[in-house]
Amino acid sequence: VATIAAYFIGTVLASQFALAALNSMGIELSLDDRLMVMAGDLFGLANTYLPLLAITLVLGFSTTILLLRFLSLHKTALFMVSGFSSLLAIHLILKAVLGVSPLAATRTFAGLLSQGFAGALGGYIFSVIFFSPNIRET
Repeated sequence: VATIAAYFIGTVLASQFALAALNSMGIELSLDDRLMVMAGDLFGLANTYLPLLAITLVLGFSTTILLLRFLSLHKTALFMVSGFSSLLAIHLILKAVLGVSPLAATRTFAGLLSQGFAGALGGYIFSVIFFSPNIRET
């Protein structure tokens, strides 16, 4: 659930950055155009970005769970930082290795931060679900 939420928010935000770039070039886009681009991105990136995001968050959240065994820190905040930093890290690593940012939005600092925000949201959701008393009792 956390990965799907992070993917959805990250992809929608990435779409908005691409659409803003088109708009800045004088290309007018209707609401229908915007919705079509977002839907296309959500389906189009599902084969590449979603698995990459899932692996990244699993590694980040697993590390966070290990840290929480030894440290007494605010769980939700730590998972949010973990999600944020995990997504920033994967985009920066891909840029360093490939020489290009695979997700166009991450070519700007604001776009990179938007992906970090998506990771932080995923971390929040993971923390709420993982530490929910109702989940633990079953």
